[in-house]
Amino acid sequence: MSSLAELVDTVEQTLRTVDASHHRRMLLGVTDLLVGLSASLSNVHWETFDEVLGRLVSAAEVDARQAVAEHVGTLAQAPPGLVRQLVADKAGLVAGPILRSRIALSDAVLIHVAQSRSQDHLAAIAQGTVLSEPVCEAVAAKGNDAVLRILLANAGAQLSSRALFLMATRFEDEATLTAGLAQRMDLLPRQRAELLRERRYERARARMNGGAPQAWKGSKAEAAVALRIKIGLDDGDVQHWLSNGRTTEALLALAHLARIPADHVFAAHASADLRRLTLFVRCAGLGTATLARLLCTVERPEARGDLGRILSAFRALSVEQARAALEQEALIGEA
Repeated sequence: MSSLAELVDTVEQTLRTVDASHHRRMLLGVTDLLVGLSASLSNVHWETFDEVLGRLVSAAEVDARQAVAEHVGTLAQAPPGLVRQLVADKAGLVAGPILRSRIALSDAVLIHVAQSRSQDHLAAIAQGTVLSEPVCEAVAAKGNDAVLRILLANAGAQLSSRALFLMATRFEDEATLTAGLAQRMDLLPRQRAELLRERRYERARARMNGGAPQAWKGSKAEAAVALRIKIGLDDGDVQHWLSNGRTTEALLALAHLARIPADHVFAAHASADLRRLTLFVRCAGLGTATLARLLCTVERPEARGDLGRILSAFRALSVEQARAALEQEALIGEA
């Protein structure tokens, strides 16, 4: 073809035909021409290729669109309209080569694709060389375990606290999550441990709010606590219930005294989230003896090994500090 004008005319004729094989040859031929000339194209040339390829791609089958994306994905620069068209393609096989390429894509485009397209699209985004915090959060919010595994292993992914929290609570396989966190050199051991605690806590809370019967509703335990509230609920009541194996009553009383929704307290206890339990007890104005008895009911052997350290930190913690920490986590004010 001697000129781009002739190319446009030829494309017009091709689009008027119903010969799919001829259309495919034209599409791939123009794509090869773009790749071959990309280093020497002017702005006018880019615009022409953008228009021509955009029209051809719109009428192409998936395999042809995929072939175009794979060729265009080898470039550092490509016609912007064509790039947007390929990235937004509902077929992951088409969008993937562009999402994984060196072509610069804005955060807005990546976030839109992450929120509106398939797991194949998300997996391709998660493989990007450099991913900003907002993009990582969008992928973490929707990705399945396979996508999250890719994102967690990507050293170029800038994982914010929110992205890590989303991954920790959404991963189905805890062993895979634990292994992935261990490979992140940008995380301290205490951060990894905290994320795993958050996972257990949120999973326990989700079970309670997901339609499963809540142990305290309509139960004798609830009635007993309600009666004590009328009379005057205090630290002695909580200790009494804990000493007599009546953990449900003790947890309900703790929730009331701390002004925390009961599902948070039960979730912290079920997941052995010792930090939150400690904050709840201090926020309720209860003493060290109550905390010690409560921690002894936690079904995790290692919890008792931490008892001395936890009680020491508890003594140095004020009610105001405990409430401030819980307010920061949005656990106060929901009841």
